[in-house]
Amino acid sequence: MRAAAAVAAAAALAGSGCGSDASAGEETELGPLRAGSVAALAQCSDWIQGSDDQKVATIHDIRDMVNQTGTVEPTTDLDDEDALTLLDRACESDFASGFRLYKLYTRGAAFSSITGDPVP
Repeated sequence: MRAAAAVAAAAALAGSGCGSDASAGEETELGPLRAGSVAALAQCSDWIQGSDDQKVATIHDIRDMVNQTGTVEPTTDLDDEDALTLLDRACESDFASGFRLYKLYTRGAAFSSITGDPVP
């Protein structure tokens, strides 16, 4: 299943140059693909240019990367709304353009699990 997703992602990358396959009319994740995922390389500069659908797809990709299946440890998740709020706020400043989205997400999720409240 992951191999098929990687092949599809590679085809989308070859056709469009980033995480979107414009020919199919589908919104996908933001940022450059690596091994079928944008999670490791997506930055605030990608986030600012993305649509809401692309942002949600990117959050799901990041969540899948940080919460690997088969682990016995508890996972720290932000729901989509909290993650959107966090990343919108963190990426709004010009100096944040190179910040990696997964780092912002994981730190926000870690603090929300300590405090019990989402990080705004």
